[in-house]
Amino acid sequence: SGERSCRTLPIPFQFCLCEWDKTKSKRGNLNKEIGNGAVTQLNKKLEEEKIADRCETYTLKETLDVLIYDQGN
Repeated sequence: SGERSCRTLPIPFQFCLCEWDKTKSKRGNLNKEIGNGAVTQLNKKLEEEKIADRCETYTLKETLDVLIYDQGN
């Protein structure tokens, strides 16, 4: 009867994001690409839901921190 967690059980990574160690990304270009991708998807979703005319078009102002999940051993 040991520890029962995402680290010790065969649970897929995508279902256990809160339990993994994270490292701050130092790749500025990648961080900006991720931020722009998120903003693009948000604007697309507003268009798809036909509510974009009630909202401002979102743009990326700055990227604060991007965390990389350490899938490790």
